[in-house]
Amino acid sequence: MTNKPTEDCKREAERIAVMSGLPRKQMVADLGVGHSTLNNWAKAFGDAGTVPQGPNWSRK
Repeated sequence: MTNKPTEDCKREAERIAVMSGLPRKQMVADLGVGHSTLNNWAKAFGDAGTVPQGPNWSRK
């Protein structure tokens, strides 16, 4: 049985990613998820204007 994150967990991860200002590489390592997973959560739960852009959110 796998432990799938709840919707609340995904929302909180997206919120932290947006608010922290940390590089994406660090965020996925800290959260233990893949780049595409975090991107999908940001698209699903983030406001269009809050999805991080720029150098901190490019693949490194």
